[in-house]
Amino acid sequence: MKKIFIILFVLSIAVPVQAEILNLSSGKKITPATDRAMSQDVNLNAIQKAFDAADPRSPIKEWRYDAGVTYKIRLREFMASVVELPRGEEVADFILGDESVFSFIPLRNNKHAFTLSAKYPGGDTSLVVFGKSGRVYTFYLRCDTVKSTYIPNLTTRIVDESFVSNEPIPIPYEDMEEDEPEGLGCDECKKDNPPKLQSDKLEGEYLHSLPDVDMAKLNFNYTTSKGDASLNPLRIFDDSHFTRFQFPPNVDLPVIYMVKDGYDTPINSRVEVTYAPGSDTKVLYRTIVAEAINPTGKWTIRSGEIYLCVRKTDG
Repeated sequence: MKKIFIILFVLSIAVPVQAEILNLSSGKKITPATDRAMSQDVNLNAIQKAFDAADPRSPIKEWRYDAGVTYKIRLREFMASVVELPRGEEVADFILGDESVFSFIPLRNNKHAFTLSAKYPGGDTSLVVFGKSGRVYTFYLRCDTVKSTYIPNLTTRIVDESFVSNEPIPIPYEDMEEDEPEGLGCDECKKDNPPKLQSDKLEGEYLHSLPDVDMAKLNFNYTTSKGDASLNPLRIFDDSHFTRFQFPPNVDLPVIYMVKDGYDTPINSRVEVTYAPGSDTKVLYRTIVAEAINPTGKWTIRSGEIYLCVRKTDG
């Protein structure tokens, strides 16, 4: 009889004890998972109802670059937002006002973008991002709760079609004279990579719009060869001060490098946009203005992994 009592006692203490679970939002007890249907799992009650009828495009916001603008970004708890700087820009540094609540994380494989998030709702702060181009981007950040009636900005894009990066690419320049027939622009070269003809007859409106340019000194004696013909500009010319590379309006602008001591060297540049007469929306050309004259006449046009060599001819 004593043995039976001991066995029953051991079995009683071996039965697993089921802990009570409380729903923190209501205080009610929740039935253990082993005794309830899967459809009765815990509800986080953290769904933002504002998304139910929201326009699918509303979380995406796009701004035109303006150095005098502070970009406002609405964040939301439990969500991450992405900010994209103009194509070609890279994040060099940043200052985040409240690092205890807000976080800033640059993307590893996308240097012109970063993510933003916040630990707690109800706060705001400032963010200043410094680009490698020298530009400064200023932001105002605010974080809402899941109960907010406002849709957060999940993606914010800052666009600038005129942006041209001057980040150096230290790749040795292959001397064209060693690899190509004598006299760049000859028939043999043109068969492999026919350059677009340079014209010395630019539209008068564009020429007259150029500041402080002596049109009598315009030099169109440039040609392209050795590289990807898709990068060919419409025209290349200089005015004894600056060198201009003119492209159609519907192409992604490349980056211009001056060839110096056998290397592609970054040069200060800007973009001039020429509109059709009487219009402020129809673009005729976009011209990259390299603020220099290369005595050797050698330039490189680059876009990603492809390039095109430029050389001044004797005319």
